[in-house]
Amino acid sequence: MKMNPKTEALAFRIWQHCEPLGWDITLADCAKQMGERLGSVRRVVVVKDWGNRFRAKASSWRYHVSPSTPSKIRAEELKGLIG
Repeated sequence: MKMNPKTEALAFRIWQHCEPLGWDITLADCAKQMGERLGSVRRVVVVKDWGNRFRAKASSWRYHVSPSTPSKIRAEELKGLIG
């Protein structure tokens, strides 16, 4: 897919937003913080082949809690992290 000047500008803005963060952001959060539609950001990311640069999930690195952990234990762990 060839990008027009508008999508090239969006690609630059995505790069400009994510690069200082080390791409430690989800695609959805990037779109939200930039005030852009998720679909527009996703299309540019696919064309630029940047999909592997984004963090997969918001909680994947923050809590290190297994999905099989009961929610009561998760809540207690999170309270301990917060203080």
